[in-house]
Amino acid sequence: MAQSWNVRGSSVSTIILWLGSLLGFFIVFGWYSSLIQPTQLSFETVSADVQELQIRINSACGSTSYASWYNPRTEEGNFIINNSRVCIEIPKKKKCLLSICDTNITKTIDLSEIIYINVAKYHQNDTISVWGDRIPVNTTYVSPFQNGTANDTDSG
Repeated sequence: MAQSWNVRGSSVSTIILWLGSLLGFFIVFGWYSSLIQPTQLSFETVSADVQELQIRINSACGSTSYASWYNPRTEEGNFIINNSRVCIEIPKKKKCLLSICDTNITKTIDLSEIIYINVAKYHQNDTISVWGDRIPVNTTYVSPFQNGTANDTDSG
């Protein structure tokens, strides 16, 4: 009789041990999977990058002289600018917005090859330039106070 009780207890113990091990595995798996970043970008990230680049291009449109750089969180796909259309295209997704002016630029920049997207408008020729690079644009080079072209109302 004692023998059958041990067998029954042994079976229950084995089942509890297996369930505990399985639960422990799922807890560890869930913890590790939360540490790993997803390989696919969320559409919200792409939308935020397009919106930020649109804001910078709009700022250049309304300025006499402008320089800015942006490090997009989207690191794959293409940044596309076609006149007033600003887009980021990743596999199976594309987000576009319109800028307030016609930039007269048609360009595609591979986001995997660059770190920064530079936006500049030089007061000498009144054109907007957009390019990708591994270093940011030197923002002091295109200061509106360069060569005395802007009025400095705070001096005195």
